[in-house]
Amino acid sequence: AIFLTLAVILSLAFSQQGKVTISGKVTDTDGNPIVGVNIYIPKKPIGTATNIDGKYSLTVPMGTNKLVISAVGYETKDTTVTVFKDTHINFVLKKEAIKASPVIVTASRTKQKLLEAPISVSVESSDALKVHSVSSLEDAVRYLPGVSVTSHQISVRNVTGFAYGVGSRVIVMIDGVPVLSGDTGEIKWDALPISAVKQVELVKGAGSTMYGSGAVAGVLNIITQTPEKQDLTVTAKLGIYDKPYWKQWIWTEKALKFGTLSLTYSQKSGSLGYLASASYSASDGYRENDDFKRGKIFAKVESEILKSSRFSMFVDLAYEDRAGYFEWKSQSEALRTQPGRESDRVWSSKIYASASLSGHTKLLAGVYKLTLSNNFNNWESRIYNTVTGEQETESSRSNSTSLDFQLNKFFGEHYLSSGVTITYSAVDAITFGRHYGFGGAVFVADEFKRFHPLTLRGAFRFDAFMVDSASSGTFAGLSPQIAATYKISDRSFLRASLSSGFRIPTMAELFTSTSAGGILRVIPNPSLKPERGYTTEIGANYITKNFYGDIALFYNRFSDMIEPIPIAGTIVQFCNLRKTRVYGLEVNLKAKIKRLEVVANYLLSDARDVERDEKLPYRPKNTLKLSFQLMLLKNLILSADWRYKSKFEYGYYKADPKVETKVLDIEARYKLPRATVSFRVNNALNYNYVEIERNLAPIRHFVLNLELKPLR
Repeated sequence: AIFLTLAVILSLAFSQQGKVTISGKVTDTDGNPIVGVNIYIPKKPIGTATNIDGKYSLTVPMGTNKLVISAVGYETKDTTVTVFKDTHINFVLKKEAIKASPVIVTASRTKQKLLEAPISVSVESSDALKVHSVSSLEDAVRYLPGVSVTSHQISVRNVTGFAYGVGSRVIVMIDGVPVLSGDTGEIKWDALPISAVKQVELVKGAGSTMYGSGAVAGVLNIITQTPEKQDLTVTAKLGIYDKPYWKQWIWTEKALKFGTLSLTYSQKSGSLGYLASASYSASDGYRENDDFKRGKIFAKVESEILKSSRFSMFVDLAYEDRAGYFEWKSQSEALRTQPGRESDRVWSSKIYASASLSGHTKLLAGVYKLTLSNNFNNWESRIYNTVTGEQETESSRSNSTSLDFQLNKFFGEHYLSSGVTITYSAVDAITFGRHYGFGGAVFVADEFKRFHPLTLRGAFRFDAFMVDSASSGTFAGLSPQIAATYKISDRSFLRASLSSGFRIPTMAELFTSTSAGGILRVIPNPSLKPERGYTTEIGANYITKNFYGDIALFYNRFSDMIEPIPIAGTIVQFCNLRKTRVYGLEVNLKAKIKRLEVVANYLLSDARDVERDEKLPYRPKNTLKLSFQLMLLKNLILSADWRYKSKFEYGYYKADPKVETKVLDIEARYKLPRATVSFRVNNALNYNYVEIERNLAPIRHFVLNLELKPLR
């Protein structure tokens, strides 16, 4: 409000001077028009942006004016013009040789620099992910700032606890296409294409305004590589688990191994580019009956259609055969499974597919994107019931199809984004029954840069989704957002936002009826209400060539949060908690001092059930992540990662002993012209801890990684 008042006062002051109009066109060095170029007078509320044809028109005071011309991915140009009448001036921008601030697309569903995002965003490139020698995106996400993973469930700033794989509050996407399962609403980590990743973007806080139900706590967007040239990458990983810390935990004399082999090939011929990736992973596991076998194939095709349109398509297929480990036999035998459950298995298959057409349209005077996507998940489990002594079979088959249209356009000094989404989902399951749902959404967002250096943003989205057999019939929600960024300099921005979240109960939360192997009995609750939440954030950032810093204060408020609640003994039901809140502070630092690079993330949070005045389970108060990389020789890199979590409350076995998390990973990496070899030790101190009660986290293990690029 203060910034807006000052901007209006300044605007009135300038309105008293004589004015003229500068107009023209902004192109790149090849003569192509650039859309969305910001043209403004620094420290004055005078600015505009180029339209779809790269044209602009700007009213300025007569006389000499300093102009700044900036666009995402291009070098910023400063120039001085002296005008006493309407004047036509064209500008040419060069592409940035080195990007000080990464370019992101997830925060506002359009390209922008990380510094300019109105809400907190973390970005990791594929090179950064490779530093950790991970075989899955689940392991990679553990190193992201402000993020924790609790037994396969992701939590951003401790908003999410643990619900046995049901109802993610962070929506996960591949190239902007949601891929949460249609039955449980969970993340299928084994299906995500880590070998084809270009960049991972994590939006922190409620993102339902742009992405709808499921984004109540954040958005994780996996951006895959764009095929630009012929390239082949072969990666092989081989690992082995160490002996446990306590001898009485040894459950086998067999060497417990794991490994991954992946191949990624890309090629471009004319306007047609394609990429294919295949991988196979297998593990003996470090616990009894904790093994798995996984295979996946990812393929992507991109092609220009005519001059102003582009077609893109991907298909992602995955299969998994894994053991069904649930909890330990006892604390003295923490790596053994419960008696009778040595042969529990889960089999699953997933197919994600998407086809999109995007480009410029003069008819609608904007940039459009039309996407058709389909999400298929199928699983079957065979679990031993410790009460009846019999094997139980559970299964589910779900399919979700969506059609999404988005249009971005300039309207005067406004940059408008709007879109419509239609979705149909169906589930046929022993565990959840047979159900279907359909609905749609509409959203509009407006970015206004008239009062430069202040940028204002307002948006809203309305979702409506009908689920058969649910007590409420139709779930509907309005998700507004207001945000502002203030440019202090080219290297620093202030930001403030109020975003809303909305999450429809999943089929699993509404209709699950299972004995969970005799350990827990889950009963259905078709009367569930949708979750609603708000995220308020203020933050600031600063970047130089060798330093990046970001600090944010956040406050989340939720009503009707859905959590699994013990209601009688071992009987559990998904219920709405009336009011909960999570607030805190996050600090991110990244510095490079000669050959040493240091990354630090600290998260302080307090998560509480307001109605009961109780701490929410699985949310630590303090989280610290430190990462060090030292370029010892020209091609030798030594690295270390430290992760710390303070003690947290449990959700089920509340009286079990609680421990802090202290994990140290170390690695040595050597680069050659066509190969990279690394050796890594995860949990180097062999520290014993749990992410959920009665489940020992991975013990110390060693990983040898080889990456070959034979076509270089």
